[in-house]
Amino acid sequence: MELTESFAMTPTAAVSGLYFSHPESHYFGVGRIEKDQVEDYARRKGWPLAQVQVEVTHDKVHAQDCTHCSSTDKIDLFTRRVTLEGKLDATQRAKLLEIADRCPVHRTLSASARIETELAN
Repeated sequence: MELTESFAMTPTAAVSGLYFSHPESHYFGVGRIEKDQVEDYARRKGWPLAQVQVEVTHDKVHAQDCTHCSSTDKIDLFTRRVTLEGKLDATQRAKLLEIADRCPVHRTLSASARIETELAN
């Protein structure tokens, strides 16, 4: 399952006709909010950030490292791929990734799910 820029799911879910009636809709905004935060931060600092792309995928995985779960329990796994375009140095890239992690939706999801991030470039 993937989310598009407009927060619609592909393939589409067979639900009541509203995108946000999907049971996993709580994570739909994470990529967009992180993107906005990173762009705003770079603009305030005057950093040469040309474009940000945040791709978020979701899956359910076995909770092998969960001490209080039974072996059949599954947890949410969000995989984030962040692309930062522009003439940024390594320190600036690391700071922008840190800013993306401060997103309120990201922090909320981190309490009950595992989020893996990779910096693409």
